[in-house]
Amino acid sequence: MINYIAIIVCILSVLFSLIEGSNYLDTHHDAIIFSNSIFIMNGLLPYKDFYVQYGIIQPTINAALFSIFGARFLIQNLVVAVVYALFLYFNFKIVKIILNEKAALLFLLILFFLDPFVILPWPNFFIGLFSCIGLYYFTKHIKYENINFFFISTFFFCLLPLTRINAGIIIIPILLIYSSYILYRNKSIVNLFKLIASLTPLLLLLYLFSDEDFIKQAVILP
Repeated sequence: MINYIAIIVCILSVLFSLIEGSNYLDTHHDAIIFSNSIFIMNGLLPYKDFYVQYGIIQPTINAALFSIFGARFLIQNLVVAVVYALFLYFNFKIVKIILNEKAALLFLLILFFLDPFVILPWPNFFIGLFSCIGLYYFTKHIKYENINFFFISTFFFCLLPLTRINAGIIIIPILLIYSSYILYRNKSIVNLFKLIASLTPLLLLLYLFSDEDFIKQAVILP
């Protein structure tokens, strides 16, 4: 029953975000994310054919939905609204693991009443969601001593720099060090491949760093 209440609260957040977002337009963030999404939808390459200020995760998701439903600010608002609702829900799940369902629902309600909706397409909401998912699976890894949860956690934390280049610069090196300890304790070629798979976002980032345009846009210009 408590889980259903948590889901209803998150759905309400989506509805409130769509209602509030329909009456508000940020001429900076809305325009940048929307135009980047249009460029990707039309086949242009980020960091090569156009300037990217806030990473490629959000406009890539938007571009995929734009190609299906059409390029609309409503779709962009919906993406951010759902991301924020999922952020709330994973906070609920984290506290549920650490404490209990009642405490988790109370924490969710506090977050909801503090900020029941979002109106801006900030990449910070994606950073928050990926961090919460990563923390959720890392908590499960610690509690259940399941190595697979660690690999899932690592994958989501490694998505952070693709959302915003300076995101995750502290947690990712710590995870890399911890992953060496994990592999030492669980020596297996299968686990090695799982770790490599979890690091694929970082491998993409390393590939991007081989391009001079990416270095200028992601490191020098900001």
